[in-house]
Amino acid sequence: MTGRVLVVEDDDQVRASFAQTLRDAGFEVDVAEDGERGLDHLNQPGVTYRVVLVDAMLPGIDGAAMLRAAGPERLADTGVLLLSGAPDALAHRLDGLTVTPLSKPIAPQALVAAVQAASTRGG
Repeated sequence: MTGRVLVVEDDDQVRASFAQTLRDAGFEVDVAEDGERGLDHLNQPGVTYRVVLVDAMLPGIDGAAMLRAAGPERLADTGVLLLSGAPDALAHRLDGLTVTPLSKPIAPQALVAAVQAASTRGG
């Protein structure tokens, strides 16, 4: 295994595709369909994610708000990838977190490369 990844994406097909692509690449993957459930995963005692891949636009708590709520202490050793249709509009810093913006759609090979790169940046 190359690390544990949390995928937070509200589109069922995109979430399933990302999860399968990352599993095929050797990652252990947990999924959440919204920011609230993503926070639940992040707040599980004893669970550490190497990378969090989160959609910027989620119902309820959006991706940036989810990351703020988790806090930089919780995510200090975690690579953070924020998906958006307009990645140039996203800040690379978010309340003490270094965030890498990704544009959707993203090819499977590019997704794996981005997650691998984020996992080396993460602790």
